[in-house]
Amino acid sequence: MGKFFKTVMLTVAAVVGFNVASGTVQQTHADEFQTIQAQHKSGYLGTPQGWFWFENGQKYTGFRYYMGTYYWFINGVRQDSGWRNAWGMTYYTDNQGRAVQGNREINGVAYNFGNNGTFFLRGESSGYLDAGKGWLWYEGGQRFTGFRNYMGAYYWFQNGKRQQNKWEHVWGMRYYVGADGRTVQGAQVIGSSTYYFGNNSTFYLRFSKDYTARWHRANGQFASRNEIAASGLAW
Repeated sequence: MGKFFKTVMLTVAAVVGFNVASGTVQQTHADEFQTIQAQHKSGYLGTPQGWFWFENGQKYTGFRYYMGTYYWFINGVRQDSGWRNAWGMTYYTDNQGRAVQGNREINGVAYNFGNNGTFFLRGESSGYLDAGKGWLWYEGGQRFTGFRNYMGAYYWFQNGKRQQNKWEHVWGMRYYVGADGRTVQGAQVIGSSTYYFGNNSTFYLRFSKDYTARWHRANGQFASRNEIAASGLAW
């Protein structure tokens, strides 16, 4: 029984790893550094001290491509969550050590790393995009507050997030964004009141009708019959 237990424990103690040099996977036992160096081994190898990337028997610093992406190693140890510089370009590795691509928000700033498998930083992101935090509007990498034209309509964003069913004030005018986030125009019933936002794609509030059915200008003053008629509204 003791001999059997000892045999089992010796078998379990053999560390099984993967040599991923040149994209191949090979089974190997944990080696002492001296053996790896003497045999000029390469790849991600298990040792009694842990896993390291070796090139020709030496612990490697830099990127290595494996399983569809790049990983960054320093003195053989895989690195996570950080900026990297190689080949004159800038990269970022995530919390699993993989070089990221696409749009990614890092420490509150959105960056574009391309989508063609090259992974290098293009610059700060702009537009309506998902950088890992849901769909938000960015300008120069920053979450944007204000109106932006998108897909043929204007939307109001607050800290990047599209707003709905809200009044907004900008450029000295009042606007309203509906349930779909778009700025409304024409005559609209909001709550229990009627508002008129024009019909020329400028979207700002022109008139509102009070509980007595009297029209007011946006500044609260009474509107004239001629103003209302010129807007195509019923007095």
